Amino acid sequence: MLVSTGTFALDYNPATDILAACMPDIRQHELTQVSYCLGIIIEAVNNYHIRSLLIDCSNSVVEVEDRTYNAIATKFATALRATRLKKLAWVIAPKARLYSALRQELSPPIKLVGFSGKAEAMEWLLQLEPA
Repeated sequence: MLVSTGTFALDYNPATDILAACMPDIRQHELTQVSYCLGIIIEAVNNYHIRSLLIDCSNSVVEVEDRTYNAIATKFATALRATRLKKLAWVIAPKARLYSALRQELSPPIKLVGFSGKAEAMEWLLQLEPA
């Protein structure tokens, strides 16, 4: 485990070379914490040269305006595009606006696929890409 707080967890498995993040709630009064968590993800992706990332938002509560949400997504996507990341699996909540915003910002060069469960997301990340 790289980082673990009450609402955010970041774990790296060197055997699979997958970084997994469990995201906190996104509420207006917690935006500083959300930005901090996203920054930690970017830092880990860069420091460990991560190519596969799993973000679990299935339990995250989102209570911010669309404009604020889209700004967060754009900033995160811009930072991810500057890394070596190739695949991003997103375990989405039923109302996953951040996923939709990121999908527009990341494609291409990063493959982004949304999943309803962590197991299928990991399976996709572990699939070898054709040479």
